[in-house]
Amino acid sequence: MESTNFENPLKELNSLRQQVDIAETTDQMREIHQRISQVIDENPRLPLPEIAEALGVKVEKERKGVKLQIYATLKNIRPDIFDTESLPEEIQAIEDKFGEQGVYFKKLDIVITPPNKSSHKITQGSGNGIEDKRIYDRVDLAIEVLTSMGINLFECPPFSYGTITDNMMRKTTYVHIKIPQLNKMIHICDEEGNRTFVIYTCENEKQYIEMAKDKLKEDPLVRNFIWNENIDKWKMRLLTLLQNPIQPNDNDENTDNSPPDTASEIKKIDREYFEDTDDSTPGKPQETQKMDREYFENPDNMRADLGALAQQLSKNKMPLGLNTGNIVKLKITCSNGEKVKGRTYISRAGVALELAKGTEEAKFKHKEILKTLLKIAGFEIMDKKYFKNPENVRADLETLAQQLGEDKTPLDLSTNNTRKTKITYSNGEEITGVRYLNRAGIALELAKGTEEARSKHKKILKALLEIAGFEIMDKKYFENPENIRADVEALAQQLGEDKTPLDLTTTKIRKLKITCSNGEKVKGPAYILRIRIALGFGKSKGIDILKTLKQIAGY
Repeated sequence: MESTNFENPLKELNSLRQQVDIAETTDQMREIHQRISQVIDENPRLPLPEIAEALGVKVEKERKGVKLQIYATLKNIRPDIFDTESLPEEIQAIEDKFGEQGVYFKKLDIVITPPNKSSHKITQGSGNGIEDKRIYDRVDLAIEVLTSMGINLFECPPFSYGTITDNMMRKTTYVHIKIPQLNKMIHICDEEGNRTFVIYTCENEKQYIEMAKDKLKEDPLVRNFIWNENIDKWKMRLLTLLQNPIQPNDNDENTDNSPPDTASEIKKIDREYFEDTDDSTPGKPQETQKMDREYFENPDNMRADLGALAQQLSKNKMPLGLNTGNIVKLKITCSNGEKVKGRTYISRAGVALELAKGTEEAKFKHKEILKTLLKIAGFEIMDKKYFKNPENVRADLETLAQQLGEDKTPLDLSTNNTRKTKITYSNGEEITGVRYLNRAGIALELAKGTEEARSKHKKILKALLEIAGFEIMDKKYFENPENIRADVEALAQQLGEDKTPLDLTTTKIRKLKITCSNGEKVKGPAYILRIRIALGFGKSKGIDILKTLKQIAGY
């Protein structure tokens, strides 16, 4: 890394950005990243737009997405500040949905709003009869409330999400939202039965993030409430607390979360949910095709219905873009002319296809039901069969590589440059690279879930490249004399037509770039570094890698 002294921190950042582009080793990249972090930390008053411009972001002041570009760049350059691990799927879905409005997330390695010390914990052997709790899109609703108030989310710090420990009853993290414009903070959990907390100050932020529920409820600057299914009531309550100064006795101890007492009440709830059409015409009922098993097993019906649901999201959206989070708010006219909400449609399908005994059970199986409907409609799901198909994987990886540049191949892909890239895959689904790798890892049984998959992205990408038929530059590759002979001869040709591998030197190879035997294009120094790693030499001094190469090639 250059050691030039800079009086202007912005000029130094610009210089460091250029060094990032030409860095050839991981150590060099890490050193540059650390210096970038240090410069920004030493100059806390530097405006974010100026930092971004120095780091290579083209800032158009009238464009709403300026900060979106800035954060995207800083995430790539400053992994120490922004979470470079992939986000949990539910958090990623929120960021994808509201990113253009300024919603970003960072991970805190702590439990946000931890449970009370006296709360029940899951211990070994417990859990019999415990059902998964329902999930409500409260964070989405909070964003809607804030935007309705005219809050510019670009001016809010990144939202925070925390960790969940194995012995906790809840399985969903609280999200911490700081709103400097209101001098308030919010703690929200999407899982059923968890309170929402509004904190009437932005001071002592860390203290409030780590404060247990019972302490939050006792704090004089905190108000809380709990409602689950009544969306309008929940939004109005949050709006009232955010709009107004703190009021005495402003906490709501009521909950609509208590289970029905009688069988008749259960049937009533089940029937209301099941018959949630909202658009039935008074008078004589229309003659329509009944939504029974035959209806849902009809591929034409499913293609039409799922297509209509997807169109509610956007004109170009494919049915494979549907998920249990975005489908609940949709409403469509089905193939039989009936108008229903998305969640009702999925529940009816679950009961009709005998995937659930009733709509109450179906609510907990929406993911399984939706997957079944997509298969009936003829859409290819990203499962083990999909990822074991070399044609699918090759096409996907080539499309990802094209986002890096026209001359790039799948062998140029890394876990970093694929993370945020969103493309349309072979099955017509449009998702980010990080989700693609997560799904592949689980489908190929390299990981049990997304948390484990995130820690194995490198291994998963390598497996996909091998399935697609690309030869990886590993120990086996470099111990093959034919590969090395072809590679060193290609390097020598860069020096001149009459040159041979014996003319190669460490100095000369630094300026060369070749297409290797496996089709990958790399610079000479990067090629040498890969050999060192693959053959286990690392940074060992006294090892003449170029000489070793020539010997393997037979020179």
